[in-house]
Amino acid sequence: MIALTVFAACSKDDDNKEVTVEDGSYVGTVTVVEPPFTASDIKVSVTPIEGTTTMDIKMFEVKFNERMPITIDFTIPKASYSIEGDTINIFGENIIPTMGAGYEKPEYIVTGLKGTIKDGKIDFSLNFGAFPTKYSGTLAKK
Repeated sequence: MIALTVFAACSKDDDNKEVTVEDGSYVGTVTVVEPPFTASDIKVSVTPIEGTTTMDIKMFEVKFNERMPITIDFTIPKASYSIEGDTINIFGENIIPTMGAGYEKPEYIVTGLKGTIKDGKIDFSLNFGAFPTKYSGTLAKK
Protein backbone atom coordinates (compact mmCIF):
# COMPACT_ATOMS: atom_id res chain seq x y z
CA MET A 1 0.00 0.00 0.00
CA ILE A 2 1.30 3.46 -0.90
CA ALA A 3 0.58 6.28 1.52
CA LEU A 4 1.15 10.00 1.21
CA THR A 5 1.83 11.69 4.53
CA VAL A 6 2.18 15.42 5.13
CA PHE A 7 3.48 16.92 8.35
CA ALA A 8 2.18 20.46 8.67
CA ALA A 9 4.11 21.48 11.79
CA CYS A 10 7.74 20.82 12.57
CA SER A 11 8.26 22.70 15.82
CA LYS A 12 8.38 20.66 19.02
CA ASP A 13 5.94 23.13 20.62
CA ASP A 14 3.40 22.97 17.76
CA ASP A 15 0.74 20.29 17.41
CA ASN A 16 1.89 17.90 14.70
CA LYS A 17 -0.82 17.56 12.09
CA GLU A 18 -0.75 14.69 9.66
CA VAL A 19 -2.82 14.02 6.55
CA THR A 20 -2.61 10.48 5.24
CA VAL A 21 -4.10 9.30 1.96
CA GLU A 22 -4.57 5.54 1.95
CA ASP A 23 -6.17 3.05 -0.38
CA GLY A 24 -9.79 2.26 0.48
CA SER A 25 -10.22 4.67 3.33
CA TYR A 26 -13.35 6.86 2.98
CA VAL A 27 -17.12 6.30 3.31
CA GLY A 28 -19.64 8.96 2.37
CA THR A 29 -22.38 10.28 0.13
CA VAL A 30 -22.57 10.80 -3.64
CA THR A 31 -24.94 13.52 -4.76
CA VAL A 32 -25.85 13.95 -8.41
CA VAL A 33 -26.98 17.57 -8.75
CA GLU A 34 -29.03 17.22 -11.94
CA PRO A 35 -31.11 15.15 -12.18
CA PRO A 36 -31.21 15.00 -8.36
CA PHE A 37 -30.07 11.73 -6.77
CA THR A 38 -28.24 10.78 -3.55
CA ALA A 39 -26.53 7.52 -2.59
CA SER A 40 -25.18 6.92 0.92
CA ASP A 41 -22.49 4.65 2.37
CA ILE A 42 -20.34 4.84 -0.77
CA LYS A 43 -16.76 3.70 -0.29
CA VAL A 44 -14.00 5.67 -2.04
CA SER A 45 -10.33 4.75 -2.20
CA VAL A 46 -7.67 7.32 -2.96
CA THR A 47 -4.38 5.78 -4.09
CA PRO A 48 -1.37 8.04 -4.78
CA ILE A 49 0.72 6.92 -7.74
CA GLU A 50 4.32 6.61 -6.59
CA GLY A 51 6.76 9.13 -8.07
CA THR A 52 4.00 11.43 -9.39
CA THR A 53 1.57 14.06 -8.16
CA THR A 54 -1.41 12.02 -9.34
CA MET A 55 -3.78 9.59 -7.67
CA ASP A 56 -6.48 7.14 -8.63
CA ILE A 57 -9.89 7.79 -7.09
CA LYS A 58 -12.11 4.71 -7.05
CA MET A 59 -15.79 4.71 -6.12
CA PHE A 60 -17.14 1.29 -5.10
CA GLU A 61 -20.65 -0.09 -5.68
CA VAL A 62 -22.16 3.23 -6.70
CA LYS A 63 -25.36 4.15 -8.54
CA PHE A 64 -25.82 7.55 -10.15
CA ASN A 65 -29.62 7.45 -10.57
CA GLU A 66 -32.68 5.46 -9.51
CA ARG A 67 -32.95 3.69 -12.86
CA MET A 68 -29.53 2.02 -12.69
CA PRO A 69 -30.29 -1.69 -12.23
CA ILE A 70 -26.91 -2.49 -10.63
CA THR A 71 -24.12 -0.76 -8.76
CA ILE A 72 -20.72 -0.31 -10.42
CA ASP A 73 -17.12 0.39 -9.49
CA PHE A 74 -15.96 3.59 -11.15
CA THR A 75 -12.36 4.90 -11.28
CA ILE A 76 -11.07 8.39 -11.98
CA PRO A 77 -7.48 7.58 -13.00
CA LYS A 78 -4.53 9.91 -12.54
CA ALA A 79 -6.32 12.83 -10.90
CA SER A 80 -3.81 15.53 -9.97
CA TYR A 81 -3.10 16.67 -6.43
CA SER A 82 -1.05 19.32 -4.66
CA ILE A 83 -0.22 19.87 -1.01
CA GLU A 84 -0.73 23.15 0.84
CA GLY A 85 0.06 22.92 4.54
CA ASP A 86 -2.13 20.16 5.96
CA THR A 87 -4.50 20.08 2.98
CA ILE A 88 -4.30 17.90 -0.12
CA ASN A 89 -5.99 19.60 -3.08
CA ILE A 90 -7.46 17.36 -5.78
CA PHE A 91 -8.05 18.61 -9.32
CA GLY A 92 -8.36 17.46 -12.91
CA GLU A 93 -9.77 18.10 -16.38
CA ASN A 94 -10.69 15.83 -19.26
CA ILE A 95 -10.05 12.53 -17.47
CA ILE A 96 -11.60 9.46 -19.08
CA PRO A 97 -13.00 7.35 -16.23
CA THR A 98 -13.04 3.58 -16.22
CA MET A 99 -15.71 1.15 -15.07
CA GLY A 100 -15.36 -2.33 -13.64
CA ALA A 101 -12.21 -4.07 -14.88
CA GLY A 102 -10.90 -0.97 -16.67
CA TYR A 103 -13.40 -0.32 -19.46
CA GLU A 104 -13.04 3.31 -20.55
CA LYS A 105 -16.21 5.40 -20.45
CA PRO A 106 -15.48 8.51 -22.58
CA GLU A 107 -19.17 9.49 -22.55
CA TYR A 108 -18.69 10.27 -18.83
CA ILE A 109 -15.48 12.30 -19.23
CA VAL A 110 -14.55 13.96 -15.94
CA THR A 111 -14.29 17.75 -16.03
CA GLY A 112 -14.10 20.37 -13.32
CA LEU A 113 -12.70 17.97 -10.70
CA LYS A 114 -11.80 19.89 -7.56
CA GLY A 115 -11.72 18.98 -3.91
CA THR A 116 -9.76 18.56 -0.70
CA ILE A 117 -8.61 15.98 1.78
CA LYS A 118 -8.12 17.38 5.27
CA ASP A 119 -8.59 16.24 8.88
CA GLY A 120 -9.94 12.81 7.92
CA LYS A 121 -12.47 14.20 5.44
CA ILE A 122 -12.64 14.18 1.65
CA ASP A 123 -14.87 16.44 -0.42
CA PHE A 124 -14.85 16.79 -4.19
CA SER A 125 -17.07 17.89 -7.04
CA LEU A 126 -16.88 17.11 -10.75
CA ASN A 127 -18.91 16.59 -13.87
CA PHE A 128 -19.37 13.01 -15.10
CA GLY A 129 -20.10 13.97 -18.69
CA ALA A 130 -23.19 16.18 -18.42
CA PHE A 131 -23.91 15.20 -14.79
CA PRO A 132 -22.66 17.54 -12.00
CA THR A 133 -21.76 15.31 -9.04
CA LYS A 134 -20.39 15.74 -5.49
CA TYR A 135 -18.85 13.38 -2.96
CA SER A 136 -18.32 13.93 0.75
CA GLY A 137 -16.83 11.29 3.03
CA THR A 138 -14.93 10.61 6.23
CA LEU A 139 -12.00 8.35 6.98
CA ALA A 140 -13.25 4.80 7.53
CA LYS A 141 -12.39 2.89 10.67
CA LYS A 142 -10.04 -0.03 10.05
